[in-house]
Order: sequence, then C-alpha cells, then structure tokens
Amino acid sequence: MYELFFNFLIEELLVRYFKKINVEPGDKFYIVIEDVVFRQNFYKSLHNSAFTYKQKICFPGYEKYGIGASEYDTVAFKCTNNGTQIIVSGCDDAGDGFQTMIRNNIGVADNPISEMAALFILPGNNAIETLLSAGRNLQEKPYPLCLDSITQAIYNKIEGKINIIEKEYLRNHVKRLCLEDDYTSLFDFAPVFSILQKSSLKGNFAMLDTFEDSEIYDNMFAATDINIKERVKDNASAFATISEMMSEAYEQDQYKRLCTYLDAKLASKISCGKVNWKMLDYKEIRKSHEFVVGNPTITRPRFKVDGSAELLVNITGPKNEKTSKSFVIVCDPILSSRSLKACFNKELKDYLHGKVAKVSGCNLLFNLTKKVQKDKIGDEKNYHEVSVIQLQTKNVFQSISHYFTIDANGNIVVNVPDSEDGFTIGLGTNFITYDGISPVELDDNTAIRVNIDHNATDEPIIPFKFGDKILNIRFKYKGDKTPTLTPGSVIDSIWGEEEGGYTHDGEDGDITGTVNGPQGPVYIHDRFRKLVSLEKRMVDQESPYLYIEKNEFSGEDNTKTQNFSIAYDIDLALSRIFRYFKNMNTVPSFIRPDEELCKLYKHYIDAVHKNMQNISTVESFNNTDSFNIAKLGVVEKEDGTIMLSPFHPLMVSYALQMVESVDSVEYNKKVIDELSPLYLMPYIYYGNSVLKAISSTETEDILTWVKYDKADNAQHIYGSKSTSKLITDKIKNFIDNFKYYFPDVDCPIRISAIGLSQSVDLVRGIVGFIDASRKKGNVQRIEVHEYVEDMLSDTFFEKLNRQSTRDNISQLFEKYNFNVADKELNEIIRLLFSRVSYYKHTFRDTRKMDEYSHVTFYKINSGTNYTPLPANQLRTEASLDGLVSIPSTNLNGSNYLMGFGTRGMKQNDSPIYQMAKDMNSLYANLQNEGLASYSPGQCTAKRYSFKDADFLQSVYDNSTWVTFVYPEVDIDFFL
Repeated sequence: MYELFFNFLIEELLVRYFKKINVEPGDKFYIVIEDVVFRQNFYKSLHNSAFTYKQKICFPGYEKYGIGASEYDTVAFKCTNNGTQIIVSGCDDAGDGFQTMIRNNIGVADNPISEMAALFILPGNNAIETLLSAGRNLQEKPYPLCLDSITQAIYNKIEGKINIIEKEYLRNHVKRLCLEDDYTSLFDFAPVFSILQKSSLKGNFAMLDTFEDSEIYDNMFAATDINIKERVKDNASAFATISEMMSEAYEQDQYKRLCTYLDAKLASKISCGKVNWKMLDYKEIRKSHEFVVGNPTITRPRFKVDGSAELLVNITGPKNEKTSKSFVIVCDPILSSRSLKACFNKELKDYLHGKVAKVSGCNLLFNLTKKVQKDKIGDEKNYHEVSVIQLQTKNVFQSISHYFTIDANGNIVVNVPDSEDGFTIGLGTNFITYDGISPVELDDNTAIRVNIDHNATDEPIIPFKFGDKILNIRFKYKGDKTPTLTPGSVIDSIWGEEEGGYTHDGEDGDITGTVNGPQGPVYIHDRFRKLVSLEKRMVDQESPYLYIEKNEFSGEDNTKTQNFSIAYDIDLALSRIFRYFKNMNTVPSFIRPDEELCKLYKHYIDAVHKNMQNISTVESFNNTDSFNIAKLGVVEKEDGTIMLSPFHPLMVSYALQMVESVDSVEYNKKVIDELSPLYLMPYIYYGNSVLKAISSTETEDILTWVKYDKADNAQHIYGSKSTSKLITDKIKNFIDNFKYYFPDVDCPIRISAIGLSQSVDLVRGIVGFIDASRKKGNVQRIEVHEYVEDMLSDTFFEKLNRQSTRDNISQLFEKYNFNVADKELNEIIRLLFSRVSYYKHTFRDTRKMDEYSHVTFYKINSGTNYTPLPANQLRTEASLDGLVSIPSTNLNGSNYLMGFGTRGMKQNDSPIYQMAKDMNSLYANLQNEGLASYSPGQCTAKRYSFKDADFLQSVYDNSTWVTFVYPEVDIDFFL
C-alpha cells in the first residue's frame, strides 16, 4: 500500500510542485516523518523514482566533524523548472552532523553542492532548529504536502474515476479525514493515494472504513435512482458502528451489541470470527439491518373496494412516494359497496392517524357514506392523505381522471392544464346543457360538454346530482403547462414504469396535439412526433414501406405507399401486427410489447428468417421472392436516404430482446442510455448506393428507428449525445487538470477539431460547457480552430454564426437537440458569441496542423471504399445479447476492414443475433441491385488504409491532449 502512496506523493505532488516553481541554489525544503518505517519506505521510493538520479557527495576535510565517513550516497531531483537540482538529505543515513554540513554548504560557492537546493527528511520538529526556521516546511500552507494541497490533488484524481459512486466513497473518506484536522497526518491519506493508483475500488473498500459495495458494479444498477451521498454515508456509518461494537473485549459482549444492529445469524458469524467482518458486503449488512429495524417508509397506497363499484383514483405527490394525497371517487350506481381499503406496504399500528378511518394490519379502512371521508396516516416526513367520496353513478368522469381533487365539502375540483380545451362528463351521445339553475342529472344516454376558455376570468362551476346527492364540479384554471416530453423521457416511462405506455386519439391522419400518457395528456417533441406519425401511417394503411418526396410547388413532404410482392406468411404476420396497433390506438414507439404483441413479433421474424433460409443461390437475387424483404419496415426518401422503422425485421428483433432484458422494477437509466441498434448493420447496399448508419439528430435517443445516409455524403449533419458530452467533459477536465495554464477566465483554452465540420457535437459540447460553467459564476474563454480539406465548404459553426436572430438560433438549437431552456437561451447565446472565438484552417496542401492546441478532437477520414465480405472474417462487437454494439474493426495486412462481424458471436436465443446476420447478408447482396446470385453469410464492409501518418504526427506534436471521436480503427492503431 505505501509503495503506491509514496509514488503518488513524489510524482503527483512533489515533482509537480518543483516543476512549477523556480528553485534557486541554496533553497531549503523539509518534510517531517516521525515514523522510521515510513521514512525508510519514502527513501526507497525516492531511489526508485524516474524523477531522481543517484548522487554521491564528498566534502574535503569532512572527517574533522567526526562523522566517520567522507562520502554520502543519496539521490537528487532533476525535475525543477529552471534546472536546479534538489539533493535529498535523510536523517537516518547521514545523521544530524551531515545534515548540518549540507545545510551550511548548500548554495555556497566553492563546494560540491554550491549549485544545488536541498530537501531534508527530518524525524521530528525538534531536529536542527535553525533549519526549521530557515527552510520551507512542505507540509504547511501553501506547499504541496499541506492538507489543502493533498485534498485538492486527491479530488482532481478522483474526477478521473468512471464510477460515480466510487468517486463519492473516496470524497467521503477524504472529507472525514479533513474534519479530523488536528489528528490527521500525511500518512492517513495513504489508503486513498494507493487506491487511486488502481483501476477500481473492488477489494479495497475496507481501506476507506466502509464495507465492500459490489452492487455498484452491476451493469443494471441504477446509480441515478438513489441518493449516492446517502448510500456512501450510510455504509461508512454502518462500518463505524460495527467497528465500535467489535471493540468489546469479550465475544459474548460483541454478540449482544451486534444483535441490536444485525440479525442474530450474521451477528454470531461476526462475533465468533467465522467471517472477516471488514470484508462483508454492504448489501448484506443493509439487508440484515433492515430485518432488525424494518422498512421505515410507508409508500403510496393501492385501493380495494367491496361490492361492484368502480374506483377512480388520482394521486399527487413526489415520485419518491414518501408523501402523497390520494383522491378516490367510488362510482357505485347501486350503492353495493360499504368499505374502501387503502392498502399500504407495511404494518400501520405504530403510526398516527385521524379518527375517520381504522387501521387493520397494512390497511386503512374507510366506511363509505354520502359525505367525503378524509384521513391521514404517517409522521411529519412520511405521510399519506386519502380523501374518498361515494357517488351513485357509473364512472362518468374518465376525461378528468388525471386532474381532479376533492375539497373538504365533497365537491370535485378539476385543475385544468393548458392543453385541454374542454371535458366531457357522461357516457352518452346525447349532449345536454346546464341551464344555470338546476343541477345536471345524467343517464346512460346523456353527457355534458364543458368548454374551457383559458382567457376567461370566470371559472365554470356546474352542480351535478347523483342519486340524492348534489355536488359541484369546479373547473379551476390552474395554469399548469402540459409537459413536452423528449424521446428519452418517453423511453424512460415505457421501459421504467409498469403500464407506462402511450396512446393516440385514434383519429385518421398524423398524430397531432397531445397523446395520452400514464400521467395524463402530454405533448411530444416535434422530431419524435414526425416519426410516430410515420408509424401510424404504416398502421392505418397497413403498408410496411413508405416513400417520401418533396412537392415541387409547396416544398411539403408527400408520403406515398407502394405495393410489392412478399411471401404470404410474412404478409399475414405483418397484417396481424398492424391490426393489433389499430385496436390499441398506439404505435410501436409508444409501448413496451406485451405478451400478445411479442407473439406476433416472433411469428413475423420467424417467417422472415424461414424465407431467407430458402433463397435460391443459383438465379439472380433480384428475381427471387425474397428480394423485397429489403423494403420491409423501410421509409425511403427521394434523396436516397432511408430509415429503418419499428416494423423492420431487425428493429422488431431488437424490441423483443428489450422486453427480455429490461426489467421495469430495476430500470437503469444509465444502461438504457448506452443501448443502441445503430451498429447492428453499419453499412448496406440499397438502390444504386452504399448507405451507412449515422448518428442522426432525427433519431437520437430513439431505440426504434435507425437512419441511413449515403456513405459518400460529406455534408450531412450528424450528432451523438455521448460525443457531445465527451467534448464537454474533456474541456472541463483539461481546465481542472492544468489550472496553472488558466490564471484567469480570459486566458483561452485552445480547441482544435478535425473531421467534425458537419458534426453538431462540437458546438453542443461547447454549449454544454458554457451552460455548466455559467452556473458556477464564470466561463473560460475558448478558441476553436477547425481544420478542413476545403476552405469553401460550410461548417456547422459557420451555419450557426449566420443565424441573424434569436428565433433562428432557437430553431437551430431545437432542431439539433441542444436542450437549452427558452428562459436561458439569451444568456447562452450571449456567452457563445462573446466567449468563443472561431478560426478556420485548411490542411489540404501542407498536411500539417500548424496551431498549438490544448485539446484536439480528431475524426479520421476513413474513405468510401466498400465491398461485400464474409461476416465471419470480422469479429463480433455485440454485447448484452445484441442490445449494445459497435462496428467491428479488423486489421488485415495494411487495410482496416469495418462492418458487422460474426466471428466469436455467442450462440444463444437472442433474436437480434440471428436477424442481424440475416439482414446484413440480405443488404450485402443488393450490390449492383442484386444482379448476382445470392451468397449467404455476407456483410457490407468498408476497406480503409491509413496514409496520413505525417499529419497525425503533427496533431500529436501540437496538442497536449488528442481525443479520437467516432474512431474506426482498432487498438493496434495506437501502438
């Protein structure tokens, strides 16, 4: 442990400090290390360091001091800013006499160390008092081994950790040491320093006085769903508690105390020494402790009613479910119900509640009457209110189900969102009106329409009579805005919640206005709306293929269907899928497939696979019945680009595997963000062109669509959220790691971009950095140097710069998913154009990068040479049963081959693997429009030979950091 610690001490703290300052001959520094073992380890690390060299010192006349030796072997630092060497003088190998000699002669003319400085290692603060007064104590402020410098160095190093919970464990330990300032020594930080030299905390949690936390390394563990600080704090607290209990001298006393915190079985194992308690897992400790104290949180209730009544429930409150207000209307036309149960997750006998309801086990019981019943159970921080009313009517309130509450008088209050222009109360088709006097009475054939005018000052209040009870329904203009959901938010709801799907209104035509979500009507992002409208058109017209062309007069898109022959079993399977979506008023991107849809999907891809297994290998492929499989689920545009819709066989197989792999109970947003079908088929032949799957801003965050553009199109605008975040993080990390480059915010960080002229990622990454920095109070000035082959070509930065109005920039930001709130847009625009300078360079002729850069982002131009290739020549790069993949890159002689590979692919039941092999082979055989006979097991591959080594070397020479984005080479390229 201490070897790693001392290496960090020397390389990260001392060497960096000496490099930063001007060391003059005669300068004296000292470190106090009282423990002799620590000193010996420090000497050993100094002698082994790459930043020191061996030094032998001999003083003429040295013997008269009575030291007994005329020579002294030591080491010296050779890393100072101005070349002055720093000799190390240890107190154990030379003693006070020799250290005194060095102190008196260092920097003094006419002696062997006249041009040197000295670092003294001392055994305590009483050693060589004159040195203590004249030298610099490196353990005091502002020197590198003081508490502040050490903690800052640790925090900087911690930022390099990928696992965010590991970061918090390290930060928490450092904070605890800092709180013990008076008792903390340099060597208390040794565990942290040592861990930072390793790739992971695994097996080392006890060094931080915490239990092992293996759960955080599970790929499906949702770090964003927990309070990370609370988890780490709880682990450290549990470790301290058990440590204190284990300090008891006798096993019996240990056992008694442990039983107050853990279950008896685990307490016995620990106290008798059957397990090393320090190596136990936090999950096991937490489970045992919760068994003893019980779960303290009451979560939202579920409701049950006796009799034949129907319940209408609206629950409000935070998602953490610690508090809630439930409003329940018992719709009971024959008054058959007598009681309502609010069912909670635990026993309620120890919790306070009102006098209206009764407690029975986990249930809060309400006796139903004509009056509103209201009660509350829980404590100050964890409570739930329930208001219930029984009405003699069928459920005529469906249109207000997400918006109603019940007031103290038993009246219904509807909080009207801005997206609603009216509500229908009732089940019939004969609409009646309120006459302003008599209460409205409804039967099975009647209903009333309440129109909403959001500009009106008077809010509608309409009395209704249900049986012999009269109540008011008040429509309150609450002013809440209906949320607009991004595709990512929709995915979170679909896959992360039970019954989290969406439906549309069932009307003919495109999806407009709001859609119906789990929490009521919502708007969806326009780019997502366009895609789901295409899905709906396919369903409505039962067409698996769409063709989009521009109207030459209006410029609007005209979407057409096209009939083509396909095998009967495939056609039948698709027809059943279309009918399912028609009946459910939904589309594939709106739902998690249920059991019925999964069966329909399975029949469909089985039919496709069976058909492809029987393709003739004798006749021309375009003469076979299977040729048109390439159009299934395809949306084609007249510019030659295509998109794979959710009805494409590959996307259907992806949805099936999602159902198998994604558990809504243990939903992990972080893992979902890494999933993508993009590279399951990276390159294809289609029509007369080669197409490549692109990170399009149209389909970003959407797991049901993939876009393909022409492989030789250098002007298409593309973007990837992960690459934008990478650029943001690299800028931030560079500034944090090299703060001395940036003494103030007007010292610019110089960024170069190569091969990214049409990528939105560079600008989005910079905007992300600006947005994060401005919230902290300052934004570092940025210089952007963009390198292009053709100076006349338009870059995305230049397109942005030409936007002349706020509205134009807002539209551009909206189109390319910059995720900037409207209220913050003005400030972002101001900072973008005042803090960022843009320069454009060409390297066509010189093949050199001439300007120095702090950080360079480089996308290698890998050309446009494509060819069909046996897929088994390329290794597979798919994982998680195909839910995650990257293009396979293989070095073959001097060429890189890139495409979909099957070598090493797992043979399992994942529907993705089989369909990916089928589809890659299908589209590879479309070369020359399928004139050749069909050859199975193929893929479309890119062939690339890197011939720009001189330019790459100039990038390395002129950059501190180089980051490769969208790399299409393997690891051998960098060796």
